[in-house]
Amino acid sequence: MGINCLVGSRSDGSHCDSLGCHSPRSQAHGIKRSLLSFQEQPCISSACGDCGPGFSSPGSVAVSRQRTVVKLALHEEGSNNMTQADPTTLPGNGNEVRQNPDQESEPLVGDPVDQSSDGNEAVEGLDSDLDSWGDYPLDELLIRNEVRTIYEVIRRIDKGSYIMDPDFQRDFIWPTDKQSRLIESVIMRIPLPVFYLAEDEQGRMIVVDGLQRLSTFRRFIKNQLKLKLPNRNSLNDNCFVDLPTKLQNRIEDCNLTFYLIDSKVPEGAQLDIFERVNAGVPLTKQQMRNCLHMGQGTRFLRKESKTDIFLKVTGNSLKKETMRDREFINRFCAFQLLGPEYYQADMDNFLADCLKKMNDMEEAELSELSAQLHRSLENNSMLFGKHAFRKHTPDQGKRSPINASLWDVMSTGLSRYATDHVRDHADIFRQAIYKLLADQDFDAAITLGTSSTKSVMLRFEKAQQTIEEVLGAHTA
Repeated sequence: MGINCLVGSRSDGSHCDSLGCHSPRSQAHGIKRSLLSFQEQPCISSACGDCGPGFSSPGSVAVSRQRTVVKLALHEEGSNNMTQADPTTLPGNGNEVRQNPDQESEPLVGDPVDQSSDGNEAVEGLDSDLDSWGDYPLDELLIRNEVRTIYEVIRRIDKGSYIMDPDFQRDFIWPTDKQSRLIESVIMRIPLPVFYLAEDEQGRMIVVDGLQRLSTFRRFIKNQLKLKLPNRNSLNDNCFVDLPTKLQNRIEDCNLTFYLIDSKVPEGAQLDIFERVNAGVPLTKQQMRNCLHMGQGTRFLRKESKTDIFLKVTGNSLKKETMRDREFINRFCAFQLLGPEYYQADMDNFLADCLKKMNDMEEAELSELSAQLHRSLENNSMLFGKHAFRKHTPDQGKRSPINASLWDVMSTGLSRYATDHVRDHADIFRQAIYKLLADQDFDAAITLGTSSTKSVMLRFEKAQQTIEEVLGAHTA
């Protein structure tokens, strides 16, 4: 039974008429509608696509619906031997506290900004989400599905056919109890939501949604995970090798459904697909870019986002769990390497093209890029202290939210000037920047419609003119 309705069920209880819809509600059409009146449940976490309590991804909601339909049908048949587990036994049923940082959902370019503090401070200068599809032909989205056993998938991962982002796995890993309950869910034959892969230009399959689940399966089958299930004596403290052969076979033979997105699908459309099929948005766009274009470029972002100077100048205000910090480094690299003249009103493609370029750069070139970034951060910190990359006035006390568009122009603008030279002109430079911030056209370009080509070009032109009037043309 298909369990991934990409459209959603109607609020009046009627079935979905969309072509290609395989939701339980659609397939159960004909069953008395009163039997299908149920409320969407939170994502069932360990059996789901790496989200957690409070999320309702299409796959997880569909599983919940499927479970409900099965239970109702069995009830009508008078069966007392249900093979489906009660949802209250599943992790992520809303009764647990979120423990995994990668389950926090925060949109990146163009989505509503984060509002809390301590690494989750609001961010300004990010445009509202633009349509990634453009005029892409409706009938040419190359997406196919495959069903493979856990055993076969692990074999493909080991052979390098399925690529799992090592940086992501290192930084964001489920706690042992959550991994254990996923294995328990498989043993209990609880249906799992689908996985999403993207094909790269070399024909390899990049795991984009389902990283935590596949990582858990691989660790357990290789006896790197000992189950922590204190309420199940037959499973608790067992590795895979300790299980009876019957249960080992059940795990290895468990079928997983994969949706594979062809490499010919445009970058923006790929990201949009992953967002649409995951209502809970378990991965942000930067996290997806990190998976799709992993290499020395993504390792550069990771390294630079952890430096003392970056944390200092950003006030440690960018959320690490969703890679907001790496997105800012990505933006610097893109405008530094490609230049604003390369930008064509699509930030997602722009940042992806930057990572592709970085993956082909020499180590010496990346070292120079790092030096330029550090030089810029030192200059901005020296000039503006806690107000660096933020809208502010000369006498302002309270720190404003960091502004991504201001970051773009100031991080690149001061990257090629020696700190001593900037310090010698510090007072005049500050006054020039305050005048620039008061300019209505410049303010609009870093506040509204910031992803348009016009706004990008305007803010870079005005910023460059202001910087060069005080510091002169850089020679680096």
